Amino acid sequence: MLLGKTLRLLGHQGLKDFFDKVGKNSFKGYKLPPTPDDLTILYGGDTGVSYGETIGQFNVLGKNYEFKSRWTATLIKENDKWLLAAYHVSMNSLDNPLLSAAKSAVYVGAIAALIVGFFLAKLIFKKKAHIS
Repeated sequence: MLLGKTLRLLGHQGLKDFFDKVGKNSFKGYKLPPTPDDLTILYGGDTGVSYGETIGQFNVLGKNYEFKSRWTATLIKENDKWLLAAYHVSMNSLDNPLLSAAKSAVYVGAIAALIVGFFLAKLIFKKKAHIS
């Protein structure tokens, strides 16, 4: 998984290779496909910028997650066809379902450690009291 790294994919083949390597088994589709917030902002007659939201569905380590993301696309017009020139997707790295699951696991582990520690301390003090 690519955490804290910038990934640059070039061309259709670069994107295909990336999903074949990393996302083929984890990306399960869209709950909400990339949906623009507004009409594309046109610059001149041959460049446009669009932005919006998407919700992707993923399976990570056998569990299903939905990731809400924001995206921005730059489009160019060549030979009377609009083509995707650049596309950026990002999610909230501080508030997402995978991070929430990790936090929950830490809380459960901490509570279990406290319970085990309590009973071990009780057992140790009981033995010390019995020895004295």
